[in-house]
Amino acid sequence: MWASTAADSLTFWSSHELAEMLTDPAVESHPAWFGTGGMEIADACERADDGSVNAAELGGFTVQAVWSRTAEKCVIGGSPKREPLLAVAPFPVPLGKQISIRVAATDPLTDAPVAGDVFVDGHHAGVTNTPFDYTFQVRRVLQRGPHGSKWVWYENPVVHVIADGYLPTPVECGFPPPPDNRTWPTQWSSHALGDRWACLHSERIANDA
Repeated sequence: MWASTAADSLTFWSSHELAEMLTDPAVESHPAWFGTGGMEIADACERADDGSVNAAELGGFTVQAVWSRTAEKCVIGGSPKREPLLAVAPFPVPLGKQISIRVAATDPLTDAPVAGDVFVDGHHAGVTNTPFDYTFQVRRVLQRGPHGSKWVWYENPVVHVIADGYLPTPVECGFPPPPDNRTWPTQWSSHALGDRWACLHSERIANDA
């Protein structure tokens, strides 16, 4: 539908500018949300595929559709998913020993508790807003390459909260940096001439099964 009256036009364009003011408030100095071609969230949906104005009635007012990254299309109304606010206790989270940990999750708009599940490295560890016992460990990663070479490095645990109606959200645990002991193996690259291979760098890992 098109904004057929002065009031319709006012609410249509107001909804357009309000959406962009909230998602890209400092367009000149600190650009925030831009889509394909540099269009802002409402610019991308100003016209429908058939060229008509992308408007509908919402709550008795004519408003414009805006782009939803979650739905990957232009939408009008609805409650877009957002990330819950998370707080961890204790913080920073210690590594290598069992602790009782609580991941508090609340809605960023209402402050209401958000029920969700806590995952560590893809494994279910507990639920939000309820203490649970867990031992967070640094992960040793071993990757084997050609000719008996190996890559070895260490990574901290990856913690996420999954809650219905919200986006998956990483949990900031304050882990210390993992050991800086990445060991590079024999690396091979193809020469430009023929099938001859050149060993660029050789460092074998001793006594590493």
